[in-house]
Amino acid sequence: MLATKISRMNSKLLTKIPALNLSSNKTFTLDKANQQVKNVNYAVRGELAIRAEFLRSELNKTSHDFPFQYITNCNIGNPQQLNQKPITFFRQVLSLIDNPDLILEENLHLTKQLYPPDAITRAKTMLAALGSSGSYTHSQGIPLVRENVAKFIEERDGYPSNPDHIFLTAGASPGVQTVLQTLIEHAHVGVICHSALFISNIHFQIMIPIPQYPLYTAAIDLFNGTAVPYYLDEEDSWGMSIAELKKSIKQARELSVDVRALCVINPGNPTGQCLTERNIRETIAFCKEEGLVLLADEVYQKNTYAKDLPFHSFKKVLRSMGDEYKDFELISFHSVSKGMVGECGRRGGYFECTGIQKEVMDLFYKISSVSLCPPVPGQIMVDLMVNPPKSGDFSFESYTEELNAIYNSLASRAEKLAKAFNELEGITCNYAQGAMYLFPQIRPPPKAIEEAKKQGRKVDEMYCMELLNATGVFFGGDNSQQEEEENSEQKNQRNNKDYCQGYICPSNKKCVDAPIRCACEVRCEDQVEEEEKVKDLEFFHVFPKNQYNVISSGKKTELLLGLKNKGSGDQNIREVYGYFTPKDNFNKILRNLTRYQYPVKLEGGDELTIPYIFLPEVEPSEYGLVVIVEHFGQGEDKHRSVAFQDKVKVVGSDSYFDFESISIYIIGLLLAGFLFKNYFGSSNREQSKKQKKQQQKLKSEERENEIKKLNEGELDEDWIPQLRKSPRLKDKQKKN
Repeated sequence: MLATKISRMNSKLLTKIPALNLSSNKTFTLDKANQQVKNVNYAVRGELAIRAEFLRSELNKTSHDFPFQYITNCNIGNPQQLNQKPITFFRQVLSLIDNPDLILEENLHLTKQLYPPDAITRAKTMLAALGSSGSYTHSQGIPLVRENVAKFIEERDGYPSNPDHIFLTAGASPGVQTVLQTLIEHAHVGVICHSALFISNIHFQIMIPIPQYPLYTAAIDLFNGTAVPYYLDEEDSWGMSIAELKKSIKQARELSVDVRALCVINPGNPTGQCLTERNIRETIAFCKEEGLVLLADEVYQKNTYAKDLPFHSFKKVLRSMGDEYKDFELISFHSVSKGMVGECGRRGGYFECTGIQKEVMDLFYKISSVSLCPPVPGQIMVDLMVNPPKSGDFSFESYTEELNAIYNSLASRAEKLAKAFNELEGITCNYAQGAMYLFPQIRPPPKAIEEAKKQGRKVDEMYCMELLNATGVFFGGDNSQQEEEENSEQKNQRNNKDYCQGYICPSNKKCVDAPIRCACEVRCEDQVEEEEKVKDLEFFHVFPKNQYNVISSGKKTELLLGLKNKGSGDQNIREVYGYFTPKDNFNKILRNLTRYQYPVKLEGGDELTIPYIFLPEVEPSEYGLVVIVEHFGQGEDKHRSVAFQDKVKVVGSDSYFDFESISIYIIGLLLAGFLFKNYFGSSNREQSKKQKKQQQKLKSEERENEIKKLNEGELDEDWIPQLRKSPRLKDKQKKN
């Protein structure tokens, strides 16, 4: 079975090699090129990367027809390309070293106005050890820098480190290549790679599982070695299993592969897991038992986000395991490209040898000498990374603030992006415990798988290419199928899983929303095409709490679906789900909604009401809403019927005034007005009548009193002049 698969994979590989031009008079032709180089498959710089660069060049032209303005590279950890801020102190020291005139005595009075004193001191120290940043250095690296690296390791682990066992490199990758090139003695030397490719180098056939970081498999191909896979457990946050390691090494040795080393990436790339101290101990014990060199890729040691999973170096754990492991062989790698430094383009890194024979380290030195020396700016950056400003230094406070800001930003993006992926139908994603990557799993529908086959691509590659062309967001794809002996159920499960690797990019709308939108469209494309009408099944619908199809964003919404089986046969209801579309195009999916399973049998002539509850987490606007019912008759294939398809208006949850609320509000006002009118109004009228009656009564009494006074002759005569009074009045006053 294995030989058959190898043959099939080999035929696929050969079809990708261009036809040879045998009539050419050229000496340097493809057919005469190194076969190991032709075998290398490095996805980070593969077809997707080439397409991204082409689009970038087109976007630089004055006019273009693309629906995006720039390319966002999420396929590789390249922080400063995505606007991560460089550490100010590091750049200050580098600029002073590259322009030493600034620290000449006659210029210092001006330089001190622009540069902090500790940056000037550091530049002077490095120039004294270096001479000039434009000259070659020791092939193993600047001695001062290696000494500072050793001090850094001692402070980190609590165990001594020898500068002579440290090799500075042009990033971690060349260090890995140096070690693998020296380690691989012949074609059947095997390296157990973290989720690597499986290669039988007898005929250069390739079997492709995942997850993987392509550097190791590409380098092993290049040096004619054999990569042996071990698979991480996604259900256990991509954890390592010793049982899986034992299974992999057993299978490799049964194929006469001489397994020499185990590669471990901690924190993980591309899966973002952090190993526990116990897991590291078990891994070291496994390597000792099997006689393996342990290659520890620890370039993400500063990128840890889970508080209960701090970084533990393999060397620290190894040294704590006692004298039994004093001769254990370990090579550890680190780089300035990751962490909070993010200086990928400087090309700086190192590897430390623990328990490695001196004669082997001499071979490492020989290979390093071929390239003369690592890039000097990279070596200086390594020194700055391992020896940053300390407490009490002038730049310590600003350095710490910048470092914390970058870390908090990365941690926030990791959580935000994982949450966004997990809210999507058909996509799951573990939260990142460390590193700079998320590894979402996308379950493609059958139509997508068929289309990928037509294009001659893997499904994840097709998805990433479509995503790139539609949005300008560049994800890395990697197939997850394990080409091993599996039962049919396992194969069916794996065939519906593909993965995409995404760098934890800045939390702008393009980087977060674009892949989500595209994922929705790919996930549901076949569903739209397969919707149909079944004549025996009739649907009714009503929004019991949302009149006029107005719903609130972020508020649970209920749609009652009425189903009537007009036929004589049974209809088995399976699932109900929905999605939002543009208001004028019900065939284009913008966002998936909740999917419910309803294992209900609807017999002929029966009716049924199903509540479909969903959460409309979309921006307020007008959309199309489609709700699908999946069902099947007795012995028939599955059907997808449209139970609801209409325009809906989504309003903001803060405004909260859907038509239901408005109706209730208006009715309440009318009712209040009616009550006010009939209760308070009538009361006021009665009170007014009483007041009028009282006023009339008072007026009537006053009038009666006046009349009475007149009748009794009690008139007020004081105002009448004496001369004008009648004799009768005069006599009356005299009597009084």
